[in-house]
Amino acid sequence: MSQKIVVIGCGWLGFPLAKALVKNGHAVIGTTTSDQKHEQMSGHGIQPIVLKVNADTVQTSDDAIWQSDIFIIAIPPKVSAQGREFHIGQVRALLERIPERARIVYVSSTSVYPSLAGKYDESFELSAEKTGNPTLYACEKLISDRVKSTIVRCGGLMGEHRISGRYFAGKEVSGEQQPVNYIHQSDAVGLIAGIIENGITGTYNLVSPLHPTRSEVYRANSRKFGFTMPTFKDEGIRRVVDGMLIADKLDYTFEYPDPSDFHS
Repeated sequence: MSQKIVVIGCGWLGFPLAKALVKNGHAVIGTTTSDQKHEQMSGHGIQPIVLKVNADTVQTSDDAIWQSDIFIIAIPPKVSAQGREFHIGQVRALLERIPERARIVYVSSTSVYPSLAGKYDESFELSAEKTGNPTLYACEKLISDRVKSTIVRCGGLMGEHRISGRYFAGKEVSGEQQPVNYIHQSDAVGLIAGIIENGITGTYNLVSPLHPTRSEVYRANSRKFGFTMPTFKDEGIRRVVDGMLIADKLDYTFEYPDPSDFHS
């Protein structure tokens, strides 16, 4: 069934997600903060609308946006530039405008789990004292108050030009034996699209099923792309985030199950 879907934040994840939803037959609105992306989005069947979300106000070029069925909030928090409270204010301002009847999908991150060794899944009880990301934790609390809401906690998003380890070429880093909790862009899009198509609510981790070590991923990518392998100053911690709950629920087959092979 075709639905009217708004993707708030047509960036690195939001734009390919919007394109996938158009291919699935939905009427998709993509928001942008300026007119620069209008032609690019229109060329893929996405209706572009200017939407500026501040910490306490929302401004849009077309109020018809609020008549949509589903709202995907895919705005990455910029804590270092805007502070911890800014993104919380953005989410709160959006919730004041999005009607109660509409479904909300909020793109969060696995960084919301503690930065401590252990295996984490959706049953882990987070709290303000037990979170690795207070900003996202606060936003998740706001979103979960809505009955028709879904929270997706994405692992480290990789794929295309995001190549794990290249930024650290020749540098000293930590975590040689630390398992990675990554997800390829294509699989993140596929899982979120599946969640929308099946009307699934709740909270889910989006993480690839395999967790090679950071050194294994960096070494594989350094060979493929010719950058200098980083050196490691410590082994790191064994922190694994399980993403199989939603994959099993959707009977989803990962296109890229192994982060060591995201760029084959």
